[in-house]
Amino acid sequence: MIYIKDSPALAGTKSQFVIAWEGFMAQDPQPETAVAPPERIPFMQRLLDNPFLLLFLGVVIPTVIYILWGVMEITQIPLAK
Repeated sequence: MIYIKDSPALAGTKSQFVIAWEGFMAQDPQPETAVAPPERIPFMQRLLDNPFLLLFLGVVIPTVIYILWGVMEITQIPLAK
């Protein structure tokens, strides 16, 4: 990121501002800070982060439950003589 910073060293000159790079003065990366492989995202987080899968499950699960409930109710009706 670039930002404008007041520079006291340039107080008497025409240019009163200096462009500074953020992090420019940061220390060099240490050799022991190796890049770690990305962590595996847990299953439940992947499930809950997918809105279309949640929509699908929210429609399919109640539909299957109500169909099974209806079949159980129909099988409990006594036969006519």
